Formats: sequence, structure tokens, C-alpha cells
Amino acid sequence: MDIREKHILAHEIENSILDAIKNLTQHQEPDYIAALTTGFVKSLPGILNKRIKGMNFQVGGCFIHQKPLAKFIKAPYNKLKSPEIGDLLIVYKQIKNNEVMFNALLMQAKKNNDPWGMTSIPANDHQLTLYTKWPMFKYQRAGMLNGQQRSVNPKTCTPGAQYLLIEENNLPNYVKFYTAPSSQIIQASRCFACCLVDFVEFHTGKPFVEKKRGRIDDWSQMIWDLISISANSVFKRRKAGYDNVNRYQGDLLKCFIQNNNDIPFDGEEGLSIIYIEGQLNDDNDIVRRERE
Repeated sequence: MDIREKHILAHEIENSILDAIKNLTQHQEPDYIAALTTGFVKSLPGILNKRIKGMNFQVGGCFIHQKPLAKFIKAPYNKLKSPEIGDLLIVYKQIKNNEVMFNALLMQAKKNNDPWGMTSIPANDHQLTLYTKWPMFKYQRAGMLNGQQRSVNPKTCTPGAQYLLIEENNLPNYVKFYTAPSSQIIQASRCFACCLVDFVEFHTGKPFVEKKRGRIDDWSQMIWDLISISANSVFKRRKAGYDNVNRYQGDLLKCFIQNNNDIPFDGEEGLSIIYIEGQLNDDNDIVRRERE
């Protein structure tokens, strides 16, 4: 896409996010994540299919409030509190001809009404330590994965783990979402909608590989871990305007998890996910869509 097409796409995505959150009756970080992974994902495939020619997109999502933790196991980090691995995982699967590529983006949500300012985080903050140093850790509050160890490389910040900054101004009419690199000084770098556009073009996020390759790197293994332990139940968060809403939005994510899950797991642990799948259309599909 050229820069004009990207701008239009980001604008439509941003409007769709605002539509998804406008009926929230409570505005905490989990409420925004719930809106993104349920209401927003309903409209996202239509926007992507309209604006990105030659590709067919499907989108699914799930909201899970009880998130897995990373317990650092080696000094000097083992004295820190165990951080959440994230509030939201965005996964993209791209299929072009016989080539399949995966991209992932972990996000930790933070309210910040001065996103373009510079917010300082203590150097020993446990969440910052995870996203910038990636010490060896073992899973906690992760069901059957509890106690399993991971050592993600490189041991520094990457575009694969970022902050999601939520700016509230004159609720409920004005809420903006931005992304910020993992750093001791948090400052918005772009709007969340623009980040999503870059994400499906592999300009941000961190790629991971298929499990069928056998032995894989720990970043890829961690992403598959988080996908695998996402439960398929319902959630209740009455103050956010939800009541017994299906935890999954769309059949795509549920099918993806079932087809790739080699861990017999059914529980409340997991991570909220937006799953996007884009497949290159054949020539006949492209012609038909252009005529429409």
C-alpha cells in the first residue's frame, strides 16, 4: 500500500475501535481489551478486505482477564515481582502461494493521558524488565504450563513487545490508543491503528515460526504457549456492559487453536488475543472483487 492508502485504512480502523468502546460503562484497561477482542474484531475483516487489494482476511478474537505470569528464576531478577506476560497478543498468519508466515505482537496496556510526553518507569520495574531484558523465566498461573522455563532472545527490547497507551479525554467521546516501544521512558510513537497496518505488513511485531519445524526458538514457543492456553469459555464483566458473552468472537480463532493445540487444557488461564489471517487471492478472486 502507498502512504495515502495506509492513512485511509488506519483512519477506518481507528473509527471502528471508537465504535467498539463507545458503549462501555466502565473504563479500565481490561474493559478496553475486551472491547478490542470482541466488538472491534467484528468489523476489522471488512475494513481489511475493502482496503487491501488482492488479499482475503479473516479475524477472530478472545478475551481472557486472568493472565499468565513470568517468574524470573535467576539473580538478580528473581527478587522482582512476577510480571504479566501481557494484556493482549496480536497474531497474524499470512498465506501467499505455498508460503506461510507468522507475526506476533505482545502488548501491555497502560492508561496515559499524556502519551506524547515522557513518562518515566523505574529501572527495576518488573514488566519493563521482562520486555527489555527477557530474563529466563518459568510460567505461573498458566495451567499445565506452570513451571516450564523459557529464555527468549535477544535479551533486549524488540518491536514484538510494546506498550498500548490509552488516552482518555472527555469520556466517553474521546479515547485514543497509541503504541510505545518498551523503554524506561514511555512515549507514544504512533497510533494503534497505524501500528496494526504496519503489523500486517511485517513492519512491526516479531515473526515466529510454525511448531511443525520441530525444535523452535523460545520466542516462537512462547507465542504458541500463549495461543494454546487460551480458554474457550465465557467471560462475565458486568460493569463493562458484558454479561455471559462468548469468550470467542468468530469461529476462526477457535478453529485455529483447536488445530494447533497439542496441550490438553481447559481453564481460565490464558491471554486475550486478536488473530488475523490473510490469504492471497487467486487471479479470479482479484478480478471479481475489483468488479464489485
